[in-house]
Order: sequence, then structure tokens, then C-alpha cells
Amino acid sequence: MASKPNLINPPRNGVSSRATGSVTLADVAKIAGVSPITVSRVVNRPELVTPDTLAHVQQVIERTGYVTEATANANLVLSLQSKKPATDAPHGP
Repeated sequence: MASKPNLINPPRNGVSSRATGSVTLADVAKIAGVSPITVSRVVNRPELVTPDTLAHVQQVIERTGYVTEATANANLVLSLQSKKPATDAPHGP
């Protein structure tokens, strides 16, 4: 039987994917006791969410280390860019 991912303290590797064991939007919704659309609204349109729900879901997001796919992709691009060799260095005397 496969083990369940640790939803309370998942790995914080910047990639939001079940394959990596990271927390998904659906996981945050389940932990917070709200629908996935509510989590999406907290992330994208917080003005549409009541202050109490907003605070609760934000707390779950922080506690679980959830990152949106867009944030994960941006982190990946930045990580890859920082590993590229400098191309603007002078090549001659």
C-alpha cells in the first residue's frame, strides 16, 4: 500500500506536484475544510472571500508550504537561470 503524502509538513522544494510529494490546491482545500474554488479565490481574488475564511486558508497555505503552479514555474526558471554560465564576460585581452 502506498504511503500518503505528509500534508502538514510537506517537502518545500518549490514544485507543486503530487509526483514530488508537494501540496496541491486540493490538499489545501481539504485541510482547510473549504472547496478548491475557495482556495483559488484566496490566491487569485482575495476580495471575493470573507475575512475569516481568507485568514484561515492563508494560514493553511503558509503551514503546508503550498505554492501555486505559476510560482513554482517562476522559481524553476530563476533556479535554472542562476546555474547558467555568464555569457557577457570578456573573452579576450
